[in-house]
Amino acid sequence: MFHYFFYRIRSGSTLIYQQKKNQRILIVSDLHIKNPQDARCQRFLSFLCTVDSAEVSHLILLGDIFDFCFGMKTFYRKKFSEVGAALTCLAEKGVKVLYLEGNHEFALKYLGWQGVTFINSESYLLQADSQTKILLAHGDHLIAKKLYKIFKFITKSFPFYLLASFVPGSVIDKICLCLSKRSKDSRYKKEQQDFLPVLLQEANFWLDGKDTHHGVFGHFHKQILEKRKKKSEGHIVCLNSWSKPNYLLFHQGIFKHYDLSH
Repeated sequence: MFHYFFYRIRSGSTLIYQQKKNQRILIVSDLHIKNPQDARCQRFLSFLCTVDSAEVSHLILLGDIFDFCFGMKTFYRKKFSEVGAALTCLAEKGVKVLYLEGNHEFALKYLGWQGVTFINSESYLLQADSQTKILLAHGDHLIAKKLYKIFKFITKSFPFYLLASFVPGSVIDKICLCLSKRSKDSRYKKEQQDFLPVLLQEANFWLDGKDTHHGVFGHFHKQILEKRKKKSEGHIVCLNSWSKPNYLLFHQGIFKHYDLSH
């Protein structure tokens, strides 16, 4: 029988949980759900139904679960209510559901999903067990130009949210889904170049000097599991997009990527 001790500490950009003894952590990223009827959404809901709260301590969503979502709008609370209900159900069963806001998501805390902890900081620390800490992030900050950082700062600010609140949700949805498609198409062309060495270098810089063993992120739609340069027992881990349905499992100090396509 598992002994279950739970505590939570907030300090700056740190969120620490102590998980159930010998339990599993599931991590999912970059589903980019456009509509509840999407095959990706239905597959994700089916996946959530398979999560056993007796074996899983945490479900971590690393952002861009939705291709666009603005939590302050009733439109989005209704549009994605089925996903919210499924996550709340897991939380009620004892799974700690952490949702890190991605660059396609805004003001998610206003969705009001009970039991779901929304995180809009750049990174958060998870105490996976008594010996292991994992630094989590969506990851868009790792390789980001100054103009992008300024754009993100503006669009994630409350004054911008206030202005957006005057625009009908259906109008925002059409415009932003179109912009999202164009931005992804442009990024994928750039990623045809070999950016992996640069990404790994920036990821190592991100983790250096921080009290953590592993760093896990999404955003780049590329599966990575590499050892850290300055910490032999640590790893840099990146998840693929849900266009190739997958999830990451952390159990007994080991990361494993699982492909749901088969």
